[in-house]
Amino acid sequence: MEKLNVLMVDDQPAKLLTYEAILAGLGETLIKAGTAREALSVLLKEEIAVVLMDVNMPELDGFELAAMIRQHPRCKKTAIIFVSAVHLTDWDRLRGYESGAVDYVSVPVVPEILRAKIGVFLDLYRKSAELERLNRSLEHRVAERTAELEGTVRQLRDNEIRLLQQGEALADADRRKNEFIAMLAHELRNPLQPIRMAMEMARQSQATEEQLRLGRDIVERQVNHLVRLIDDLMDASRITSGKLRLVQQRIDLRQVADAAADSIRELAQRKGQRLDVDAGVERLEIDADAARLTQVVVNLLSNGVKFTQPGGTIALSMARHGDSVIMRVRDNGVGIAAEDLDRIFQEFQQTEAGARQQEGTGLGLALSKCFVEMHGGRIWCDSQLGNGSTFVFTLPAGSA
Repeated sequence: MEKLNVLMVDDQPAKLLTYEAILAGLGETLIKAGTAREALSVLLKEEIAVVLMDVNMPELDGFELAAMIRQHPRCKKTAIIFVSAVHLTDWDRLRGYESGAVDYVSVPVVPEILRAKIGVFLDLYRKSAELERLNRSLEHRVAERTAELEGTVRQLRDNEIRLLQQGEALADADRRKNEFIAMLAHELRNPLQPIRMAMEMARQSQATEEQLRLGRDIVERQVNHLVRLIDDLMDASRITSGKLRLVQQRIDLRQVADAAADSIRELAQRKGQRLDVDAGVERLEIDADAARLTQVVVNLLSNGVKFTQPGGTIALSMARHGDSVIMRVRDNGVGIAAEDLDRIFQEFQQTEAGARQQEGTGLGLALSKCFVEMHGGRIWCDSQLGNGSTFVFTLPAGSA
């Protein structure tokens, strides 16, 4: 157990020695002071549990010294005991208590009584200190627990918000899925009517060669359309399951551009549109999956054809820029509203204009974004409603 300090104040050294002898058995640290000035100096330096002082002293009497001690914040818990052969009336005691004393010891001092009184106040000091320590510990634990509870509340609130957001996202995904299924059913059914008509035409015995050729062309176009729809669905499924892999080799991007343009040119011509391809004169060779990049360019070109009026222009260009190759598909069609630009690359998403067109699965741009990012590139769109659109994607050039 830690020793406590007991300060004994008296201008007579013999009395201090007597007090020291009486209190030695308590096992505490005993400090002697012969004047009020010395006592104040000790009190400023040390934590004092009990002050035992004579009432009658030069310079300052015990009442004045007690009042000064009690005014100091450090001495709020210090017990002050007066020792006096005089000033023992009730009025004297009242004055002593008002100045800050807690007890009186009369002269001649009875050692057992002095030790008992000092022991009581030392024990009280220890218990008060322990109580303060426990209070501080309790306050600290309460603060920690409060902080933990606040953190838990914040976490629960965040979880609630996250669950609400996830619920909204799931509801939105479910809505888009249902819309997609309805649209897909429409898309898969659309080619069937022209195919049925072509078959009916072929069954007619009086059908001319020209009619038969027209029917074959209709069937071929519609079957190709169905194949593209199914391919998009299969690609989306492979991406979702993580089974899609690139087959990369050294390719010339000009061949990719030419192949994509050739597959779209007839569609553009039927709509009375102009298709411009500027592949440049420089070979742009990179390591890539030619089939997937061709699919990206075809998707972007067909998107331009879909949303451009007859007489409009769809332009494909490419160039090297630093460590990247940049490809652009620009059209002068209906354009895209600003609020739609952030979601056009999401699965099953269509703009308002796209919904009116009712053509395609809405997977083309999402697949294009995925294919470009799998090559280490990125894709974006610049557009204003009514002013056409420019789709841009970049690819690492490597040693191109």
